[in-house]
Amino acid sequence: MQRTSICAASAIAVVWSAAISQAGAATPAPSIAFGGLTTIYIGTGVHDDNGFNTGTATVFHCTNVSGVSAQVRFLVLNSTGGVAASHAATVAHGVTYTVATTATFTYAEHHNLDMGAVSGGMVNIEATQSGVFCNAKVIDAAAAFPDGLALPLVRVNPHPGMTVASAPAPSPATVFSDLRTIYAGTGVRDGGDLIEAGAATVFQCTNVSGVSERVRFAVLSVAGNFIEGETTVTVPHGRTWTASTHFTVAYNEQSNLNTGIVNEGLVIIEATNSAIFCSAKTVNAGAPVPDGVILDLVRLNQHPGTLE
Repeated sequence: MQRTSICAASAIAVVWSAAISQAGAATPAPSIAFGGLTTIYIGTGVHDDNGFNTGTATVFHCTNVSGVSAQVRFLVLNSTGGVAASHAATVAHGVTYTVATTATFTYAEHHNLDMGAVSGGMVNIEATQSGVFCNAKVIDAAAAFPDGLALPLVRVNPHPGMTVASAPAPSPATVFSDLRTIYAGTGVRDGGDLIEAGAATVFQCTNVSGVSERVRFAVLSVAGNFIEGETTVTVPHGRTWTASTHFTVAYNEQSNLNTGIVNEGLVIIEATNSAIFCSAKTVNAGAPVPDGVILDLVRLNQHPGTLE
């Protein structure tokens, strides 16, 4: 990965240097021109079940407000770290460029990655300017209106003026001496149903540290005094690991935490390196297209050079 690799943007404030006018998009704070394509976003949880205008698709939107044309590249890896698709385009100032893992009825995509089935993949978005801003979502490709879940993106190499007021200070070290908490999330839900039924919470973590790392998922009860389910796994570089409170139709989980009923629990995710990036969602375990809500995760021991 180029430059410091990874970063996230859930809530970002950008101070524009000019008001939007009828002449076109406003020019923001001066954009940083990178020496070449450089990682600006990474996201875990890319999903596609190999349909065409049907099934599940992941859609990426990127807007260039750098003031000049910028090259943007979308690289999707499958759950084992192999390249599933890659596409680069030159995006003019003010233009929003849309790419999808497969064609959808919902959006008029500029490009269809046509990458086939991927569950629990990772996207790496690169650009030649810092003034490119993106978002992503996993949706029902057959729906006329967006129906699905946001895919949180971590911002890397932030644009000047980007701030997250409550962001913790980055850890000075990337490699931890042992497992250390990197995420905490409240509101974990599981209905206690059989696999592929009822409510379940899904956690996905991608390792981009360059080497294999240990990751631990632990779900605590609402009272916080009991571990409902836990597992510790070794995740190779580039691999996305999916764990859930119980198995779902939409995702191909590697770990079933088998928590039983959890109403308002807490998840703690630990790792041996800061370059592990995770997302979480509570879904209908019986739905083939992810249907539910994003479970916000608080980042601890943040990776240097990133915003989450």
